[in-house]
Amino acid sequence: MKTQRLIDYYFNLDDPGQRQETANQLAADAELNEIYQDLCRSLSPLNAWEEDQPPAGLADKTLATIKEHQQARILASASAAMANRPQRPATTDSNNGERARWVLGNLRDLIAVAAAVMVVMMISRPGVQYARNISQRYQ
Repeated sequence: MKTQRLIDYYFNLDDPGQRQETANQLAADAELNEIYQDLCRSLSPLNAWEEDQPPAGLADKTLATIKEHQQARILASASAAMANRPQRPATTDSNNGERARWVLGNLRDLIAVAAAVMVVMMISRPGVQYARNISQRYQ
């Protein structure tokens, strides 16, 4: 007889037919009965353990956390959808009734263009001033 069947018998996990068959084999075979008694002695400390009780409100807290996570995912996907949607045009074209397209795109593009213009101004201003100074010397 397999050890698994003895374990099933000990924990009452087998069906009634197998349980009766195992009981008959244990009664008939002394060696098998000795193995079963050793198994019972080995597993008996498990009976002394008490079940740990979960903290009060654990299920409610878990469900609330899951709900918050789901809401966060919904907000994140909505934000991503809003970020990826096409920009609305700023004005209406009176000729064909369609809206004109915003030239600079969105605020991020506007800031990038402004920064580029400022960099060009900062680099070119000293060069222009130097050229003026040289031209005034030779006049």
